[in-house]
Amino acid sequence: MAVATKVYDFPLAKVEDQLVSFLKQKRGESTVADMIAGTGLPKYQVEQAAKAALDEYAGRLKVTESGELLYYFPGGMRSTRRGLGPALRRFWKVFTRASARVLSLLFKIWIVVMLVGYFLVFLAIGVAAIVFSFAASAASRGDNRGGGRDRGGGFGGMFLVLRLFDFLIRMWFWSSLLSNAGGGARRQKPPGRPFYKAVFGFVFGEGDPNKGWEEEERKYIISYIRSHKGVLTLEELMALAGGEGDAANAMMNGLLME
Repeated sequence: MAVATKVYDFPLAKVEDQLVSFLKQKRGESTVADMIAGTGLPKYQVEQAAKAALDEYAGRLKVTESGELLYYFPGGMRSTRRGLGPALRRFWKVFTRASARVLSLLFKIWIVVMLVGYFLVFLAIGVAAIVFSFAASAASRGDNRGGGRDRGGGFGGMFLVLRLFDFLIRMWFWSSLLSNAGGGARRQKPPGRPFYKAVFGFVFGEGDPNKGWEEEERKYIISYIRSHKGVLTLEELMALAGGEGDAANAMMNGLLME
C-alpha cells in the first residue's frame, strides 16, 4: 500500500530550488498559477517556497491587469544569502564587529594601565622626596656639626612632606571614625564599583540612564493589558505611562494598530 506524501510536511529548501529553476526560465516573473503548472507542486508548497524566494532573492510583488499577483525579481535570480558575495559581506560584518570590540577592550586596558602607572610614578616621586629630604637634613647636620649652629638645610622640605602625609592619615582616620559612628556594631559597607568600571565610566561616560526605558515601559503596559483580560482605558494608560492626553491618545492608537 503506497503512503501518500503529506502536503504540509515537505523539504522547503528542495522545493525552493525547484521553484528558482523555474523562475530562471521565466526571467524572474511568474504568477502562482504559472509556478504550479510549471513545477507540478502543490499550491501550499509553491506559496511557502515563493515567500522564501522573495526574501532570499530580493523579490517584489505587483498586480497584473487581470488582478493576479505577480512575483518578480528586478535584480535577477541572485541569492542574497548564498555565494561568494553574501559570504564575504557576512565575513566583513562579523570581522568589523569583532575588531571594534577587540580595539575597544585594548584601549580600555591601556587607559587603566596608564592611570595605574601615573599613580605609581607619583608615589615613587613622593618616596624619593622623603628620602632626599632625610639625606639633605643629615648632610646639613654633618656640615654644621663643628660650627655649633644648624641652619636647617633640607629639614624644611622633609617637614613639609611629613606634614602632608600626616594630613592624609588624619583625614582617613576621621572619615573612618565618622562612617562607623552612630551605632554599637560596625556597619558593613555596601560593595563598591570595581576599579576598572569606575575608570571606564570616568573616561567614556556612564551612558544614557534612560536607555531601554521605552521598551521596558511597553512590556509593562502589555503585561497590564494581559492581566486585565485585554481591557485598557485611556485614563489607565495615562496613569501607567505618565503622559498627557494627546501623548496617551497617540500611544493608544499605536497599541491598537500593532
